Amino acid sequence: MDQAAFYASLPTKRVATGVLITDDLDRVLLLQPSYKPTWEIPGGTVAEGESPRAAARRELREELGIEHEIGSLLVMDWVRAVPPRTEALIFVYDGGRLDDAEARSLLLGRAELNAYGFVDMDGAVGLVSERLERRIVAGLQARRARRAVELEEGRPQIARELAADVPRY
Repeated sequence: MDQAAFYASLPTKRVATGVLITDDLDRVLLLQPSYKPTWEIPGGTVAEGESPRAAARRELREELGIEHEIGSLLVMDWVRAVPPRTEALIFVYDGGRLDDAEARSLLLGRAELNAYGFVDMDGAVGLVSERLERRIVAGLQARRARRAVELEEGRPQIARELAADVPRY
């Protein structure tokens, strides 16, 4: 088998990115898409030839009209294929905190978005999918612990003894 055929035979995965942004009250920034019932964090699909970090910056610009610093990786989540969706790797980056002035400067930049808001985790339950809820909680914990977390289907994949020192919300 030649090299081109070998690479063509390898499986492909969808890659997506998200940015975890909070306000001064530690509420999480969520967006309401028009095409699905649940809310999302800013982000989206990584384009061919684009890094997950570059996609995160692009999505913030397209969705909210901001050029914003992207911090460290907080979460990498593997999601199994559930037709029609393909298997995916999702990267969540730390978008830090927006102060009141920055939050007021947000502008929905896409017709596919109905609204945005900062929501505490109690309020997020029911707005976001169960998997995204777990991803957000893991991201907030990773931010506090200053180390990234690996998830599978939104569930941590670290040993119990290592998880003991991760702060809980």
